[in-house]
Amino acid sequence: MWTVVASRLTSRWAGVIAFPVACIVGTIGYYAEKRLRGPHKEIPYLEKSLAQRRTERLMAEEVAATKS
Repeated sequence: MWTVVASRLTSRWAGVIAFPVACIVGTIGYYAEKRLRGPHKEIPYLEKSLAQRRTERLMAEEVAATKS
């Protein structure tokens, strides 16, 4: 009898208990990693977007083609 009651309670309440616990653990982990990692480092190859670099490359190719 107790196994049936326990199995029904765990199946119904597992999601209700697990989701808030997972959110709390995830939040703590996010802020701990943010604090331990230190200041944000700039990534030099991401200064320009891919579209902007492509546009500049196409313009440079077009200028080079008109000079030839």
